[in-house]
Amino acid sequence: PYNLAFLYQDLQQPAEAEKSYLKAITIAPEFVPSYVNLGILYKRAKRYDDAVSILNRGLEVAPDFYNLHSELTKVYRLKGDEPSAAEHLAR
Repeated sequence: PYNLAFLYQDLQQPAEAEKSYLKAITIAPEFVPSYVNLGILYKRAKRYDDAVSILNRGLEVAPDFYNLHSELTKVYRLKGDEPSAAEHLAR
């Protein structure tokens, strides 16, 4: 499902990509790139709260995964939440 989600994302089919990323997370919750890419998908769609939620779920699996913190920094900045952005930038 992860590779299929990535393909859907490249093909500009975000709804199908979202479904596939969620399925990938259900099947392999320890595979952190699914959380990162779904967070990016939500960020691009300006679904910032969804992005924060899924990226934080990823942090439950891998608290030190750099890309999760990096994407959270970006999303919090887009939301105008500099204190939260700074917290993740420092990690």
